Amino acid sequence: MTNKEESTVGDELDNLYRAVGFIVIQWGLAEQSLDMIVAIIFHDFGGNKIKNKLPKMLKPKIDYLRECFNKISDISEHKEAGNEILNVFENLSERRHEIIHGAVSTTASNNGAYAFAKLDIINGYHQVREFDFDIKQLPKLSEDLVSLGSNTTKLANQLLQINHEL
Repeated sequence: MTNKEESTVGDELDNLYRAVGFIVIQWGLAEQSLDMIVAIIFHDFGGNKIKNKLPKMLKPKIDYLRECFNKISDISEHKEAGNEILNVFENLSERRHEIIHGAVSTTASNNGAYAFAKLDIINGYHQVREFDFDIKQLPKLSEDLVSLGSNTTKLANQLLQINHEL
């Protein structure tokens, strides 16, 4: 490999690492705001009557919040926005999970796509699954993640405001 080829591969990998880092940071912001929503509803709106423990994992949080939006009248005006946010979490979570918990299996891209390998447990056995992450998907994914974080934080603030008004 020539110095120029090595530099190109290094630049490509740097772009991939930046993309993965961006996904990690933006998802963290969005899920932290989701945790705030869970805590606010649990502690301040009677959500502790629906579940006696705060959910910790994403799917139980989503299920819990859907139930709360359906049953708690004080937050019913935010049901539609809340469910839209929860839908986006569900839609993005699998892709985020495989990128974050997968491993890059090549150091060079194939026209911007990187091969990843992910170890899954299926029926009690480990199985390797391969998938590609095309760096060209990043602008749309980035837009979706930034919007998710913004909308989730906005809803958390709206719930805090309602709580202060009660």
